[in-house]
Amino acid sequence: MMRSIQIVVPPELVAAEPQILSLILADLLEVQRLILQWGGLAEAVEPPELRQRLAAAATKLKAAHD
Repeated sequence: MMRSIQIVVPPELVAAEPQILSLILADLLEVQRLILQWGGLAEAVEPPELRQRLAAAATKLKAAHD
């Protein structure tokens, strides 16, 4: 199933104004990995499932470093 995804990419990553990157992908895993590489600089706007996956990954990462 193809999914529409929107990501806010901050100026630190694109040397310009914040941009909204819209993609249509079959799988969320690759874009999830990409956003995690950017740390807290990018925000997944949609779909909600991607936001939930990123929040869960952040929680696990924080717990591993407490």
